Amino acid sequence: MKRVFLKSALIALTVFFVYAADAQYSLFVRVYDLQGNKIYKGNVAIVTDSSLQLENSPTVISAKNIGLIKTKHSYGHNVLMSSAIIGGSFAIIGAFGSFEKNSFPSFTATQGVGAGLVIGVIDGIVIGSITALIKNSKTFSINGNEKKWHQFYEYYYSDAIN
Repeated sequence: MKRVFLKSALIALTVFFVYAADAQYSLFVRVYDLQGNKIYKGNVAIVTDSSLQLENSPTVISAKNIGLIKTKHSYGHNVLMSSAIIGGSFAIIGAFGSFEKNSFPSFTATQGVGAGLVIGVIDGIVIGSITALIKNSKTFSINGNEKKWHQFYEYYYSDAIN
């Protein structure tokens, strides 16, 4: 029984770290307008001295229309993704880890899925919360100001892509 959960924990952590490493290739941003409403979100494709364009979007966002830029995903996204990945992994392992009726402990595949899902989601919430706290996201208050836009521009070309 301990072996099954140890294997499932290692698999879940591996999947999580692969997902986290893949997410580091480009900068994800959430863009807010001058009234504080989120207008765009996505990975940065192009940053110029006066505009921003996100991947998979033909829209060029003028710096004059940007109120705020927040880097990285939100806290809830971290928790949701880690819970889904780890919970799903534990559920699958719980289904295949069911034992015969003559062994101890004895549980069915359905019970294994349920237990794996509950344990995995709880672990996912904990791991997602920890990663959300240490992810080092930045907030840039632009408010249509060209000087403040250049702070984001410099951050992108010096810190974010290195």
